[in-house]
Amino acid sequence: NDAHNVDAIDGLITPVPAILAAAAANDEDAVRQGQAIVSVTRNSKVVEDFVPALALLLRSVIAGRPAAEAAREVARQMYGAAPDPKAADPVVACYIDS
Repeated sequence: NDAHNVDAIDGLITPVPAILAAAAANDEDAVRQGQAIVSVTRNSKVVEDFVPALALLLRSVIAGRPAAEAAREVARQMYGAAPDPKAADPVVACYIDS
């Protein structure tokens, strides 16, 4: 891990199929499977640490929750508040922890 191109947001693409395939499993199994897929393609604890939030988001939507509502809830859990839709768009890098 060179801490440059490995800890990037695109690392959250690879666990999506594993999380979706684990739709009938419990939350912990879905997260574990998603993290295992990440570990195959990159050496990034940072990306693996975001898999539980991604799993919560995807599994909530699969269960019928509107995507926007699920995204706001995940943001509240991760950052303490939902994003403000009236705020200016922040400029962020592709690095997952930016």
